[in-house]
Amino acid sequence: MSERAGRQPLVRIDLTPLVDVVFLLLIFFMVSTTFREDQGLELRLPAASGTPTAESAELRVSVAADGSLRFEGRALDIAELERQARVALEASSERLVVVEADRSVEHGRVVAVMDVLRRAGARGLTVATAPGVEPQRD
Repeated sequence: MSERAGRQPLVRIDLTPLVDVVFLLLIFFMVSTTFREDQGLELRLPAASGTPTAESAELRVSVAADGSLRFEGRALDIAELERQARVALEASSERLVVVEADRSVEHGRVVAVMDVLRRAGARGLTVATAPGVEPQRD
């Protein structure tokens, strides 16, 4: 009897529920994560501090260094941009457009694109920038 009283009870922590929860979280994050791959033009975006991140529901217009345009990944000219943007913006509830312009593009070209988008019905225009605090000089 003294032998039983002197023994410490064996205490174990069962890790099975913890492993189950970790696997469920892993599966949840794998299923709910979306991967967005931007295709098309290679752009060197201008740097700015404190820029908001663009949402995926917004429409995107890219202006390359040579002035060529892409709307939602499709190459087009400025006249066709207005037609395509008008159709896409009528179907969109938010009517927001992100303009991604290479930093070497002339300012006038970007303003012309923004003007066309306004005429097409865009209510919000955002210029995409790369994160950074120092202004880059070429």
